[in-house]
Amino acid sequence: MTIYANGVWLYQLRGLAPVYTYFQIPLMVLVFLPALDGIRPQWREATESLGGGTWHYWRYIAGPLLAPAFFGGTLLLFANAFSAYATAAALINQGSIIASLLIANTLTSEVGLASPGIASALALVMVVLVAIVMVLYTVLQRRTSRWLQ
Repeated sequence: MTIYANGVWLYQLRGLAPVYTYFQIPLMVLVFLPALDGIRPQWREATESLGGGTWHYWRYIAGPLLAPAFFGGTLLLFANAFSAYATAAALINQGSIIASLLIANTLTSEVGLASPGIASALALVMVVLVAIVMVLYTVLQRRTSRWLQ
């Protein structure tokens, strides 16, 4: 049995996912760390002095405070991965499994089958989707910034 029986997995979608995850982790840390710094130790002490335990602190105080930052970071990572082109182009050169590569493949064709209209429509959908994600990210960041002051 050979590990290359179905081709090299790195050049397929399941190989692309760990690569994307690897370069997304530092961005999530950079986005989420300020929210963690905004949690004050006094809130934990207040929970304990009122008879609450660790579960109550994370369920009713820290969780709701960190949720907007977490979901905002997740939206930002989605927009970053969705619009990334270079990583996918380097690993999966001829495949059309993600939107940015599909747009590139419909613009350029070696046999004359280029479809600039379809590429334009896909690009418009991509721009609208990223705009929606960024608006949601801004709303969540405003909500998070109230607690960081």
